Amino acid sequence: MKFLFVLLSGGVLLTTAFAPRPWDIFSSLQIDREEVPRYIDRNFEDGELRFPNTRELKKLDPSRRAAAVKEIGDFIKNYMHSPAYAKKFSKDRENAKPKSAEGKIKAEIADLEKSIPEAEKDLKEATEATKALAESLVKMLKEKYNALKNPSDPKHELYVMTVAGMDYTNAADYEAAVKKWDAEYPAAPEDLIRKRLQQFLDLTADINFEAELKTDSHGVKYFADEELERKNEHWKLCFRSGKETVTAARTYAEQWLKELK
Repeated sequence: MKFLFVLLSGGVLLTTAFAPRPWDIFSSLQIDREEVPRYIDRNFEDGELRFPNTRELKKLDPSRRAAAVKEIGDFIKNYMHSPAYAKKFSKDRENAKPKSAEGKIKAEIADLEKSIPEAEKDLKEATEATKALAESLVKMLKEKYNALKNPSDPKHELYVMTVAGMDYTNAADYEAAVKKWDAEYPAAPEDLIRKRLQQFLDLTADINFEAELKTDSHGVKYFADEELERKNEHWKLCFRSGKETVTAARTYAEQWLKELK
């Protein structure tokens, strides 16, 4: 039943506000509701197939797996098409966007313009014990701000390197990074949902659940077919999940894709 969470690879941060029935499936599988969001968020962002592992998850009867997949799928889909998720997705996408050296410097200057007045206020309210430290902080922030703003400042290059490092100082490297980001973070959540669902369907299109397994001297099972043994960990995870679970998840993914087109 591990593959129950493969469907969550297109998932999002779960909140009980969107549950059709509050956490029925997660409660029955004894999955900590505080633990679930971290897995779903990672699966969605990175295309991973991680899941909370419990004894109940492993013991779930094959006859119950299709219903469990549908219940979780409905829960996730309901949230993913909500305004709350659209807002979260937009914020996460923008935060993940690569910043050029110039962009990093501008962002740092803007941050300093907020930090300096706050530090000056703290200095005015400082006690004798903390005054020296507060003065030092104000001096450092102003020095950094002035140096970043003035290319003629002797410390300009030092602070530029401190803030921007070597990241994307070359225009071609920056453009390539943005292109990669745009592919990994489509403009609309629906585009990323389609991508994750299609990845799952491609991954599980050729699983032979009757494939022969052997056991080595340490009790570890492996595929008799060397080609299958070379498959990646995600494919093997799906294999171990069983035909009932994968078939139900594929059916759900195919229907969801049709709805998105």
